[in-house]
Amino acid sequence: MYIFDYAIGMNESQHKAVFGVPIDDISLLTLQEGAEAMLQRRHLLTIATLNPEIMLEVKKDPQYARIVQAHMTKIVDGFGLQLLGNFSHRVSGVECAEMLMRVACAQKLKVAFIVRADGLSTPEEVTQIAHQRFSSATVRVFLPESAYDEPLQQFDPHIVLVGLGFPHQERWVIERGSTLTPHSIILCVGGTFDYWTGAKPRAPKFFQKIGMEWLWRLIVQPSRILRIFRAVVVFPCMYLFSVVYKNKNGY
Repeated sequence: MYIFDYAIGMNESQHKAVFGVPIDDISLLTLQEGAEAMLQRRHLLTIATLNPEIMLEVKKDPQYARIVQAHMTKIVDGFGLQLLGNFSHRVSGVECAEMLMRVACAQKLKVAFIVRADGLSTPEEVTQIAHQRFSSATVRVFLPESAYDEPLQQFDPHIVLVGLGFPHQERWVIERGSTLTPHSIILCVGGTFDYWTGAKPRAPKFFQKIGMEWLWRLIVQPSRILRIFRAVVVFPCMYLFSVVYKNKNGY
């Protein structure tokens, strides 16, 4: 059991396995309490936010499955995963990132944003919004290329938000981030930076509450239909098949 589990009093009953990966069934408040405890100790904490698309990749790619499993905490970010896996809690990457930034601003911490050079939001746009929204924290933006390794190490951030999209962000966290910033909380945030800059509109609260963000995304981005089909149709079928197979074979 990781030290994070001890920090929040988590027991084995709060872990549920999907495709062989144990996922933590915890609330945003519990996650915040654990994160603050880890920040005080300056212990490494790696957090993956999982959705149906990511879990399909886990099912398909054993190496990627090991990468995801290596994260110290895995939380549910996706209504389909919450519903089928019977999880009580769902915490989106955006919610988790905003919670960590509130903590960073309150405690005047150092935060690193890891961004793609070719993303919807440019590094300059991410830097600008970071300084506007989180002026009480010290925020610096880095690219994932090796040329930025030494500056990132020297910065020694308390928190690292990694917005490279899956599977790249999870690989970066385990293969490089956890070595470069061994005293940080490192969170995979997906498209969070694009939401903050306004490059990508977020679903209205109503759609978020009823777990229909996918419908909103289909309306505003019809080109995502194949990705949405995988999350809404393929994932439930694969999950139900795995449950039936497991029950049939008695393990």
